[in-house]
Amino acid sequence: MNLKHTIALVAITLLSACQSTPQSVNTNTPVIEFNPATSTVTSQETPTATPVLTVTPSALPGVSPTPEPSMTSTKPVTSNVQGSRTITIDHSSLSLFDQIPGEYIDAASKIRLMIRGASVEWNIDNGLNCLWGNFPDRRPSSCFDAHNLKYNRSNWIYQSRGNPGWIDKVNDFVTQVDQQSNNFDAFTFAFGYVDGQDFSGYPLISDPNNFETLYIDKVETLEAAHPDKIFIWWTMSLARVGFGNTQNFNAMVRQYAIEHNKTLLDIADIESYDPEGNLQTNEQGYPVIYQGYTDEKQSGHLNKAGEERMAKAIWILMARVAGWDGKAQ
Repeated sequence: MNLKHTIALVAITLLSACQSTPQSVNTNTPVIEFNPATSTVTSQETPTATPVLTVTPSALPGVSPTPEPSMTSTKPVTSNVQGSRTITIDHSSLSLFDQIPGEYIDAASKIRLMIRGASVEWNIDNGLNCLWGNFPDRRPSSCFDAHNLKYNRSNWIYQSRGNPGWIDKVNDFVTQVDQQSNNFDAFTFAFGYVDGQDFSGYPLISDPNNFETLYIDKVETLEAAHPDKIFIWWTMSLARVGFGNTQNFNAMVRQYAIEHNKTLLDIADIESYDPEGNLQTNEQGYPVIYQGYTDEKQSGHLNKAGEERMAKAIWILMARVAGWDGKAQ
């Protein structure tokens, strides 16, 4: 490992707290934290404090609050919801956004989705709210220009999980699905770019045994216990620093999704291509997030362009989950 890569590795490790949220998580594996007593973070590396655009009467006068999922409502998903067919949403899928038929926008909006994540998923949550644009009195400065009230994401609930080690992220997802299974129709969670770093002393997520026993087996057991639910898999998000562990894990997830008919949101692929379709890599050839989607030099939190890109990807994904074949009508 050369000096430049070592410095970058240290920088992104220290920045991992940017992906954490202030909540305590009981864990038997290390929680990745930033220690301000021994390190500093430059203003360029600190993610912009993107506000969570929760629509409440107190925040936006005259606007009804975003409804929480009903505890008693029946499953509002029609029989054409995806079953045992492979769905992959990657950068090549983004051209489909403007082609989603209205009936599938409506069907997708009715699916009650739980998203467990940390700060990158928080960015995406903000992007979904901005795309919905339920702000009649003002347009938040954190939002991009595109918005339409038809993109009602009020049934898609982001839940902040914090940023423990990747093993505990899997365990958290298993626990939360079991506890909240009656409240949602679809479930997903995401690993963060800090989980794919190349360093010793922590179980590598791309190690075949770790991948199989600590990730795949647990999620497959969970899916088998909830056969009437929809599960969405993700690749790992990227930072401006690329890692072999991240690349290997993402390749393994993609292959597994294809071989086992999984629905996959390939966030890494979406982040690593610029708007013209050019793949972004580091000196080692590892994919990295395109600089236009983040304002950071080493990390990978999303700026307005990144949030808009991922919000559109989520809508394409959910329309496919709702039964759309990905073809214009």
